[in-house]
Amino acid sequence: MRIYFSRTNAESGISGQNLAKTTLFLLLTSSNLAWAAPTDPATADVQAITLKPDQFKSIFFDDIAPTKYHFKEQELIANVNNSASALVLPFNKAIDVTSMTVEWQSLSGKIQWQNPSQQKSKAGDDAYWRIGVMLAGDAPMIPFFASAWIKKVRSFMNLESNQLVYLIVGSPLPDGSTWPSPYSDSITNRAIPSKPLSDKWQAASWRFDEKKSVVGLWIMADGDNTNSTFKAKLRSLKLFSE
Repeated sequence: MRIYFSRTNAESGISGQNLAKTTLFLLLTSSNLAWAAPTDPATADVQAITLKPDQFKSIFFDDIAPTKYHFKEQELIANVNNSASALVLPFNKAIDVTSMTVEWQSLSGKIQWQNPSQQKSKAGDDAYWRIGVMLAGDAPMIPFFASAWIKKVRSFMNLESNQLVYLIVGSPLPDGSTWPSPYSDSITNRAIPSKPLSDKWQAASWRFDEKKSVVGLWIMADGDNTNSTFKAKLRSLKLFSE
């Protein structure tokens, strides 16, 4: 997914690739995370995320067909057809988070990666689900040439953020793999492990190396870079704090 990316900007004359690098540098900084076992729910405070449409803000990207999302009985369903768009949940107050768990399922289709390492490149930068953790920090200035959707995100965020970390399920890369966004080193991607459940769902989890102050979530399913078509579901998204 071409996150924080616009192909061209007629007014500024800046190419999409250079605009992406400039905007990413201004909006985000890289995050240093470590692999660890999930927090024990018995000893942690739990924040369950309500999966209802009125909780989220929709974000559409320049020149990219949007993924179609549907909420049903505390499940989020994504219909991806060479598409990408995001759902953002801004928090009213920062939440201290030590780990995250989520359940997901691939219903049909698949992402057309040519090989596992392609996901690290622009040509393969897609995912069945990305859970983007928006970390607290001083928000930098947005340049005047930034895309409209970037300005929209800033307008509805209740708290400032300057870091974004994607926790990615269903990656072809080994569990725990870390790589920068192919569009900017300021976004960190992590492939998190999943374990099959009895009802065809998979349970994924991740633990941070230290408590993080989280001010929002960015949820996305995308197949635009690999020309992929698939359908996937997500449920039971929880944040834990020890």
